[in-house]
Amino acid sequence: MEVVIKAAKAPLFIKGDTVEYDATTFKVPPGSTVEDLLRRFPGIDVDADGNISTQGKDVKRLYVDGKHFSEMILKVQQKTSELK
Repeated sequence: MEVVIKAAKAPLFIKGDTVEYDATTFKVPPGSTVEDLLRRFPGIDVDADGNISTQGKDVKRLYVDGKHFSEMILKVQQKTSELK
């Protein structure tokens, strides 16, 4: 008998008051927007205006691949950006 154990990749990491999500572990269809991806993250809420919150508090900073998105750019990006 052989037993094979495969380690699953953790979808998120918690570092102090920061939650880091591994977007590759969340599947979205081709042509999806950043907003579509954010809606799949556990604990993240995106309202109809594109505002992002977690645990009832507004998300003040968002980093994508280590790059900071300002609030204005973030709203535009998540509404219009397609994932690659």
